Amino acid sequence: MSAQLTQIRSVKEIFSSPELISRIRESAALGPHSASADEFLREFPSYFRWHVRAGMIVGSRAGYVAGKAFGFKSTTKRNRVLDGPYGYVALSLLCAISKQKCPLTAIKENEEQQQLMIYADIPSSAKAWGGTLLVNAIPQIGRYEVSGTATFHGQLIAWGKGNQMLRQLWQDSETFITRFSIEQL
Repeated sequence: MSAQLTQIRSVKEIFSSPELISRIRESAALGPHSASADEFLREFPSYFRWHVRAGMIVGSRAGYVAGKAFGFKSTTKRNRVLDGPYGYVALSLLCAISKQKCPLTAIKENEEQQQLMIYADIPSSAKAWGGTLLVNAIPQIGRYEVSGTATFHGQLIAWGKGNQMLRQLWQDSETFITRFSIEQL
């Protein structure tokens, strides 16, 4: 098994392996469920009358739309070095993003240089209406320089959601790499 993941040269190979796909699916089940922005606005003010709750939802959504129209955004960037071969790094990033409940929107890679870019949507929460995630892994000697950018459009402040998300993403990626090497996947 160890040779399988260390021999991987492309994300296509990860997605063609039922065992590795099941690892990504299992990772999604590990992540916590958090309320979306709509769920939060529906449930939190439950002691208000229905017309006040409806006003909060409409007002919040209108503010988000206006913020997008004015080009407001909150962006957080973080870098990390991940040790390991391409297969370990790519699979650990996919598992960590899956654990965060971020649906993938695109993957770009340079197979020759083993460089990887992952795009995903960030689900809405009580802190932010949702956003976009970009993770870029650039090869160094025996390791990868990984940068992450979390962008929340329509709001100037994301209340720490970007920092929290990227910090958890790096921590989970390192945990998955360690787990894969111990299991000799």
